[in-house]
Amino acid sequence: MFHKCSISQEMIDAALRGDILKIQKLLSEGASIDSRDLLNRTPLHWAAGEGKEEAVSFLLENGAQINALDDDAWTALHFASDSGFEGIASILVSHGANLDQRDWSGKTPLHTACAKGRQSVILFLLKNGSQVNQEDKTGWTPLFWAAVKEYEEIVRILISFGADVNHSDKDGRTLLHFLAYSGEFALSRFLVEQGACINVKSNNEMTPYEMALRNGHQDIAEYFIRKTL
Repeated sequence: MFHKCSISQEMIDAALRGDILKIQKLLSEGASIDSRDLLNRTPLHWAAGEGKEEAVSFLLENGAQINALDDDAWTALHFASDSGFEGIASILVSHGANLDQRDWSGKTPLHTACAKGRQSVILFLLKNGSQVNQEDKTGWTPLFWAAVKEYEEIVRILISFGADVNHSDKDGRTLLHFLAYSGEFALSRFLVEQGACINVKSNNEMTPYEMALRNGHQDIAEYFIRKTL
């Protein structure tokens, strides 16, 4: 048992370093290509998250489970997307990675990339068919994550790929509610120009205008008034 645990950790460590020769040696000694660590992550998870392209390719060519889940239900593609490694994402997708695998909170790799501002990965995922309006468990789409982090160019990209500017979360709040609440004037104006509804009410009967007014964002509130005249 000790040897099995030890060799599994050695596999993880080798993948982290991208040490293919060490991985080959460990496999010849009986290590599993899908060895797991205490977080239930495989060598593929770690190689993907560290940007080790050759190791990722080697692991996949030797039978690594491409959609293996760790304790957070993350795949290797989640790790590549989170870290911004487009090359890794390309390798994984070419080998059949699930573009829309959801983690325990409902986030897909696209959500993950948007939350971190990984523009090149986002474009790659969208061009390869990631669902742009997929909700996480709170009802947030990738657009929500990009906008609340103020990644304006990514917001534009998502909308160009069909992101719904009037999508509402589980509490009936649209993205405009959040932006009005936090005082993000430029993004609020841009969303309105893209068709975002000013008068939509959340589950607690609040409109974006009321959110702006309540939180002292007079510039946004006045802009909303002008747009409704």
